[in-house]
Amino acid sequence: MHQVAPTHGRKVFDAYFRGEPPFKGLKNREDIPDAFIWHVVDDVAKELQRDFGPTAKLHVVSQDKRLASAFKAIQGVECFESLDVFVTTAEFNAHNKEFSHEIKLQQLQDNLYAYDTLLRGAIYKVLLKEAPSRTFDRGIFKQAISDVVVARVDTVTRLDLHYEAARMLAVDILVLPFTCELEAEVEYEAESSMQLTQLVMTPGVSEARLARGPGLAVCRIAQDATLRTSGSISLSFELNESEVADPRIEFIDDIKSASVSLEEISAVEAL
Repeated sequence: MHQVAPTHGRKVFDAYFRGEPPFKGLKNREDIPDAFIWHVVDDVAKELQRDFGPTAKLHVVSQDKRLASAFKAIQGVECFESLDVFVTTAEFNAHNKEFSHEIKLQQLQDNLYAYDTLLRGAIYKVLLKEAPSRTFDRGIFKQAISDVVVARVDTVTRLDLHYEAARMLAVDILVLPFTCELEAEVEYEAESSMQLTQLVMTPGVSEARLARGPGLAVCRIAQDATLRTSGSISLSFELNESEVADPRIEFIDDIKSASVSLEEISAVEAL
């Protein structure tokens, strides 16, 4: 709701005494009511362009031909003579499609729990595929002097989906946070006072080299570990404009065909 502000009174009477738009002449009293409307529209159009850029448009419907003509003096305003005309435009159809998709995505977001089995399966697959090569902070292993790299994920356990924290990232994208444990092989570097020949014979050490410090060596350790992690996945949908009668069952095909990606993941601790 955009209301007339006190500043509009000053603008209206400045234009009244100067004969500026929307007044058709100097001190034309008949145009005062329209002038308040005109200045509200002018302010809203400027606000849109400030927030969304110079190409942003404000669409106005007015059957008052003189006022509609006056709106042409405002940059970024496009006026239509009726709603029937406006709803046939490409602008309306584009916004209507976006709005209907947003409604459907909100319905899906509110009912994600109904698709728990499908979502768990999708997240399990994406973690096995995309978690390897992800890097975690070295702090999860006391001996690590480098970041920890996930080399392989064997299984995913204790998967919890946080439906209450799901959010819309875009019109057709949902982001769903999760926590889980990964049974994985990880690699990282650690310092050791052992000789290189001893290090290369140590189980779990995949590589060893001399360090800069005297008597020290750096080894690259590969070990199996259980990592408690948190993160989020994104689900990208291609929703249509059809209405949804029961959002608890009608999104099955959409979830099955959704593009699922690992947005972020971090290791809380190594167990």
